[in-house]
Amino acid sequence: MFIIPMLVNFVLQFNSELNKKINSNQSFLWQPFFTEKKTWTMKNTHLLKIGIFTLFILALLFSIQSFEKSENVVTDTVYYYNSSDTTEGAFGNVSNWSPSGSSSCQSNGARPCHILVAEGTSLEEYIGGMSNSQVLAINPGERKP
Repeated sequence: MFIIPMLVNFVLQFNSELNKKINSNQSFLWQPFFTEKKTWTMKNTHLLKIGIFTLFILALLFSIQSFEKSENVVTDTVYYYNSSDTTEGAFGNVSNWSPSGSSSCQSNGARPCHILVAEGTSLEEYIGGMSNSQVLAINPGERKP
């Protein structure tokens, strides 16, 4: 983005120096090409303005399209069963679960291992009031002994 102002400054200085040489008749080689000095300068200034405006618009469009719309990332919470209680209704008790714990799950066992709860849903809403068999059916492949 900093290159564009430097480029504009260079072009304007070059144009200014060129106009000085044309107006002071310092160079004999330039004179056959610039018989109508004002018309040529006005045309080039207009073209220069159009070119700079075009570069500015292109740079603006490039910078706008490089931004991505941020998407809401949904993060689920994993709750681990941290109790040895296996009585009826114990698996549906929220106090027997915590978001931190060991992930030493097995395929066999009498207790649930972990439950994945979607963001925006509480553990109470997810397993509250479920029986032990219903909680075990949520994640049937992983158990704790």
